[in-house]
Amino acid sequence: MEKNIVAIIGSAGIPCRYGGFETLAENLANGLSDNFYVYVACSSNYYNKSERAIVYKHVKRVFTPIKPNGIQSIIYDVISILKVINKTRFLLILGSSAAFLVPLLRVLKPKVKIVYHPDGIEWQRGKWNILAKLFLRWSSKTGAKHAHKIVVDNSALLPIYSKYATKLHEISYGGNQYIPCQVTGQKNYWLTIARAEPENNLDLIASCFAGIPNEKWVLVSNIATTAYGRKLSYKYKNFKNISFIDSEYRNHKLAELLGGCKGYIHGHSSGGTNPSLVSAMWGAPFIVCHNNPFNRSTTKNLAVYFTNEINLAEIITSKGTQYKPQTMQIKLLAENEYSWKKITDKYQILLESM
Repeated sequence: MEKNIVAIIGSAGIPCRYGGFETLAENLANGLSDNFYVYVACSSNYYNKSERAIVYKHVKRVFTPIKPNGIQSIIYDVISILKVINKTRFLLILGSSAAFLVPLLRVLKPKVKIVYHPDGIEWQRGKWNILAKLFLRWSSKTGAKHAHKIVVDNSALLPIYSKYATKLHEISYGGNQYIPCQVTGQKNYWLTIARAEPENNLDLIASCFAGIPNEKWVLVSNIATTAYGRKLSYKYKNFKNISFIDSEYRNHKLAELLGGCKGYIHGHSSGGTNPSLVSAMWGAPFIVCHNNPFNRSTTKNLAVYFTNEINLAEIITSKGTQYKPQTMQIKLLAENEYSWKKITDKYQILLESM
């Protein structure tokens, strides 16, 4: 039987060098490639000339020389769709930038089945101005209304799209792309892996550690590439217990960082299931999360939660001793719910049902 073609657009590309959608695109593409021909749209801005081979691990990459974030993401996604739409049977659109095109695609390409992944409540993110928020909300609603299927990655998002219940599916992210290794010796730091954006509460976490000089915090982030990140770096540059590491995407390095920390602090307050949290659930000593429905849904209320600097400081200074029994439960949850094999199988079943 001839394999069908699946095209994934909306990420910066593979291999992953940015964030959640890239993690999803890479692992999903690799997992589906046994049963489908897979195309992934990529930005050539993220890869030097020697890294732009068309085929990557049995997956075909389609390059566009435009940045895939900010206002340019609209043009990037539209061009990416134009490059793959005549080749594919299934189109997986990640994010809201080009979702407004879905009704037009349904008319022009009626045989192409469209799966739309809206990426949480994108229009509520603090990094967007009012015009961008209005556009993203309109585009997201348009995509959801006209797509054949909608995928959300967190149960807290289901009510937002409840009017489309007949085509709505919840499929999370996997987290075992790197298994945190067991690092021997003293674990003397807390860890956060996050993009430098306001809704990730990095300033709150940094401010908390600034008041606890005997506790060390390590942040892995694109700290130099955003105004928020640069401001954060300058504000806390003189605190010896706060360290900033430029974005790291090598799996073995991330595994070492997770395996060597005394606890993982997740400050994300917006979006659905964050891949960095799911990955940490596979092996960090214990998990501390910002208290919101998305994180509680992901962790099934098994983590420890904070809402402000005061209760975060209380958690940190307690050394986490009273939370140890939850560690094994969270790891079992990760193994049962958040493996890439299970996630890929769910996407394959969804595509085959169409």
